[in-house]
Order: sequence, then C-alpha cells, then structure tokens
Amino acid sequence: MKRPDLQTWVAGAEVLGSIAVVVSLLLVAYSINQNTKATHIANLNAVYDTYREIELALAADSDWIELVIEGSRGSRKLSDAETMRYDLYVSQHLNNWEVLIEDHERGSFPDDTFEGWDAFYARFAGKYVSAEAWQRVKWIHTYPPLQARMESLVR
Repeated sequence: MKRPDLQTWVAGAEVLGSIAVVVSLLLVAYSINQNTKATHIANLNAVYDTYREIELALAADSDWIELVIEGSRGSRKLSDAETMRYDLYVSQHLNNWEVLIEDHERGSFPDDTFEGWDAFYARFAGKYVSAEAWQRVKWIHTYPPLQARMESLVR
C-alpha cells in the first residue's frame, strides 16, 4: 500500500478548505436573513408605537379631538394656537408615513405590510389633512414620494 504524498495531502486540504468556506458563507447568509427579519419586526413595531402614542394622546383630550375634526373639515377658522396644534397632529402622522416609505424603499419594510400601512395613511390623509393644512406643513415633509402622495390626495 502506497502512502499519500505531499501533493495528495495538499489537494485534500484544499477540498476541506473549500467546504469550510461554503459552510461559513451559508452561516453568514442565515445570519443576514435573521437580522433582516428582526429589522422588519422592529420597524413595524416603531410605526405602530408612534401611531398609537399619537392616537392615545388624542383620545385623552376631547378638545383636541374636536380640533382635529374642525381642522380637517374647515368648519370654522382656527385660532393661531389651534392651527399650530392641528398642524402638529397632521405633521406627526406624516412623519410616520414618511419614515415608513423610506424604510420600505431601503428594503427594511416588507411589501405586504407596507401596502397596508401605506393605504391606511392615504385614507388618514384624505380624511384628516385639509389642503390648507398640507400647504402649511409641506415645507417640513420634503421627501418626494410623500409629497407626490399628498399632492394627489389634497387636490
């Protein structure tokens, strides 16, 4: 029986090294996939938490509820303080929508979840953001995809 020479050992080591590289790449891919899932979940939670905080603050103040209704309908002229409060409410929701759009475009928010939230915010904007309010706050919201959505909704 002939003993393997050095070249045989080198060839075997190369094969084992190649297998180790493939296994390590598979582990890296798995880790990236898990991290992506965790990022999607964290982004979803952030959007929901921000929305919930805004709405809980609104629900706790009946005067604010009336102000949002009057501001969105334009049923009466709001005072400067009321206008500022209404615009802040609108702007906070638009900030959340803007972050949602940006995260989705970066691939940090899954399509199916994004579509639901995007439709929700489009309905919100159509119902609660008057054309006048959009004109007052749009300078804050300069992200083109959000501006395009809003311009189509408030015409």
